[in-house]
Amino acid sequence: MPIQGPGPGGAPGEVTQTFSDFREVDGLTYPFSVVGTFNGEQNMSLSLEEVEVDPEIEETAFTKPESGGTAAE
Repeated sequence: MPIQGPGPGGAPGEVTQTFSDFREVDGLTYPFSVVGTFNGEQNMSLSLEEVEVDPEIEETAFTKPESGGTAAE
């Protein structure tokens, strides 16, 4: 179902996201593919290789980086 919303440049238009390639993971169903369009033209696509349900995450992943750096460094 399309909605009216901001596009990549911020201008309003028709935004649609189409979900597909549904797979079951730990009893839950997830879309492994998403395609987005703006005013009928594709502007993004996303494909997942893997979905983990409730994985353990190290506490350091939530540590604010020091000035000038990023958490991914």
